Amino acid sequence: MSKINTARNKSKPLAHSGLYWLFLLWTCFLVAWGAFVRASGSGDGCGTHWPLCHEKWADLTWPLQTWIEYIHRVTSGLYGFLILGLLVFCITKSIQKKLSSKDLLLCVGVFFLTLLEALIGAFLVKKGYVADDTSPIRAIIVGFHLLNTLILLFFLTGLRGHDKDRTPLFYASKPHFYFLFLFFFLISVFGSWASLAHEFYPQFSGSFAGILADFNASSPLLVKLRIGHPILALAFALFLFNSQKIHSKTLAFGFLFLQIIFGFLNLSFPGNWPLQIGHILFYLAIWISLCHSFWHYSAQDSFRTD
Repeated sequence: MSKINTARNKSKPLAHSGLYWLFLLWTCFLVAWGAFVRASGSGDGCGTHWPLCHEKWADLTWPLQTWIEYIHRVTSGLYGFLILGLLVFCITKSIQKKLSSKDLLLCVGVFFLTLLEALIGAFLVKKGYVADDTSPIRAIIVGFHLLNTLILLFFLTGLRGHDKDRTPLFYASKPHFYFLFLFFFLISVFGSWASLAHEFYPQFSGSFAGILADFNASSPLLVKLRIGHPILALAFALFLFNSQKIHSKTLAFGFLFLQIIFGFLNLSFPGNWPLQIGHILFYLAIWISLCHSFWHYSAQDSFRTD
């Protein structure tokens, strides 16, 4: 069995750890920089022009906000070519019968999800759903945008070879993994709405009276929904620790504790972009750990049976 698993790992498109981490870290960078674009108010730095800024490739006279948005577009474009190269590599290996059909589907999925990321970004820019826009359609699209990113990361982590001797962070049955994924999706959507609410309506004391004030009849819907994110995040953490689905509780506790701390600091200091970036990076680390765990047990066919 170990020889079979070793052969499978070598045939993985991203079996080389350096190549895998290049793809993974670049993806996380784009997510974090995208958050910085929004937190810095640079979402409309290029106006409604896409993919160029103000119909130009570059202009040294552009203000800082335009450069922040343009850097995001350039790095996203380069990432797209990288993903295209991955797709060509996968198709070539598949023709040579050196790649499984599942891995080919994962490659194709990564490519189309990356393309969808670009189309969503273009739609937001062209329709003006950036900067100070508070329309419900923006909230819906931003939530969908984040879910698309999570699924892209899930597919991407599936293209990595997994060491059977390395113990992943989470351990659960396949149905429980699916439940955790759906739970995480729900937290993510509410998190995207909470982020928009704090951006548009930063008045939040964190006290019980402040929470009640969010539910005034005159409060916008985003404000009323933002409390859902911390409640769901705490419920997720408690569920993990009480269900014995963690191998290293010390490491998991560190991840979750820091994530919760960053979350409450974001509530206390709205508009602080370093705190927002830190919160997002720990959030991504938890999701990637969950994905790594799933693919590890999928490769070994050794999910928990309880």
